[in-house]
Amino acid sequence: MALQRIDKIVEKINDIKSLEEASGKLKVVNVAEIVNSTVDKYGEEAIFTLKTQDVFVEANEALKSALDNIVSNAILHSQVNPVQITINLFTEGNECVIQIADNGVGIPDEIKNKIFESGYSRKGGGLGLFLVKRIVEMFGGKITVRDNVPKGALFEIRLPLKS
Repeated sequence: MALQRIDKIVEKINDIKSLEEASGKLKVVNVAEIVNSTVDKYGEEAIFTLKTQDVFVEANEALKSALDNIVSNAILHSQVNPVQITINLFTEGNECVIQIADNGVGIPDEIKNKIFESGYSRKGGGLGLFLVKRIVEMFGGKITVRDNVPKGALFEIRLPLKS
């Protein structure tokens, strides 16, 4: 029990660190490299399908934390084995689009609007997706969630392309 509480505290410290990083200096980053790094980290915990291309945005290390959070949530909350996660990275107009979809139980419609609020959580301390949203917004983007077809959740992050 004490170790679980310590793990949660460490997780929250890392979340706060991510938000601090997001407010730091921005640089041009290749989102495909961040996606690949995240997949490497979780490669043994899920089956990944990737469709990516080199896409450049102005961001920093906090973008990696945001993607990490979404992928780790998919693994934690999916309630299926094996978890299958599909990541599509492409451009649309003047935007970078990152879609992260899983084959889990999905997110009920009645809580889709709440999951990005501070303190909301199905499991854990409730800062994760709130901070993900804040990070994405700090980079001039937006994040949404909808049902994945045939099942699961699909998170979509849209960021302005580096001009």
